[in-house]
Amino acid sequence: MTGRVTRDERRATTGRPAGGERRFGPRMARALRCVAACLVACAVASGSRAQPAQRLALVLPTSNRALFGDPAGYFTPTDKPEDGLREAPWQGGAYGFVRNARRTSSGLVYTRFHEGMDVSPIYRDDRGEPLDTVVSVDDGRVVFVNSDARASNYGRYVVVEHRWQGSLYYALYAHLDAPYVYPSQYLRRGAALGRLGYTGTGIDRQRAHVHVEFNVLLSEGFDEWFAMYRPRAANEHGRWNGQNMAAFDIVGLYRALASDPRLDLGDYLRDHQTAAFTVAVPGGAVLDLVQRYPWLMAEGRRGAPPPPSYEIAFTGAGFPLRISARDVGTGTPFVMQVSPLVRYQSAPVNGYLTRRGDDFQLSQKGREYIALISRPAPSVGAYRSW
Repeated sequence: MTGRVTRDERRATTGRPAGGERRFGPRMARALRCVAACLVACAVASGSRAQPAQRLALVLPTSNRALFGDPAGYFTPTDKPEDGLREAPWQGGAYGFVRNARRTSSGLVYTRFHEGMDVSPIYRDDRGEPLDTVVSVDDGRVVFVNSDARASNYGRYVVVEHRWQGSLYYALYAHLDAPYVYPSQYLRRGAALGRLGYTGTGIDRQRAHVHVEFNVLLSEGFDEWFAMYRPRAANEHGRWNGQNMAAFDIVGLYRALASDPRLDLGDYLRDHQTAAFTVAVPGGAVLDLVQRYPWLMAEGRRGAPPPPSYEIAFTGAGFPLRISARDVGTGTPFVMQVSPLVRYQSAPVNGYLTRRGDDFQLSQKGREYIALISRPAPSVGAYRSW
């Protein structure tokens, strides 16, 4: 023996680590962990503001590439008499209020909203049957497949979930002849998910197309809402019922991405369209919709305690653009503002409002919609109905 004390012997006799090692007591360790967690959170928060948005590299849903140069070759018109009133009949297959023309003192107004784009086939067999393959526009997960053509106006359709810049969005592909995928299947960008067809309501072989939408999901509690407001109806599609999805401008997004591939999707959805009306809704809880899409709230309010009430700005179609905090409460929802286009030029509002003179109120359809869209997040509040 040399008389030297080894590292292990020192640890055993003194209870302290050898050399430069140091151990802290439980209280100090907890404090240090809290400090470290705060530093990490601050770094993540500041880093998330500094980091550029994830680039959206979307492909078109079929081999038809005419969207940017020949819209008449891309969109499928409605083949209704009103097409003759249009400067370009193909507009009936684009996104927006493009159907059901009505003459008003302000001119011709189209009152029926079309949630997506109807993409024409470019391949047919000798009998005229469409042959085009429909593909996923991006990496995603199949969340729903409706294989019963009679169960929906959409015919056979597929819903794919995509995580874009931190939030979940839903692409819907309708009127398929045959889906190729199954729920929970993961798809790569450009992967085949079905064959273009003409299943569903009011479509024949001549007008075969795939109807494609990009949506936000309105509520995780849709089944409960449906049971309350549609007690005698059967919901065969669960959360993936079209009533639980709000479509945004898919055509505009593709064109915007062609100009700016680094586009921030939240900024685009807030700023691309003009608000047609705003509604005040009770607060006191985090909204389910805000929890899923934080970009809806002003950045300075994100993470703040729930306000007494909220103000929600909507497009004429009912897509939520922005949600603001209000300092005063309200017991029931009410219309706060309508745009000059709605007030003076009869711009459509998708049946969500009624008008008596200069007074605008929520219709029954509007009250039901607000009950769905203003539901508290599941973990923080009970369900409300108006």
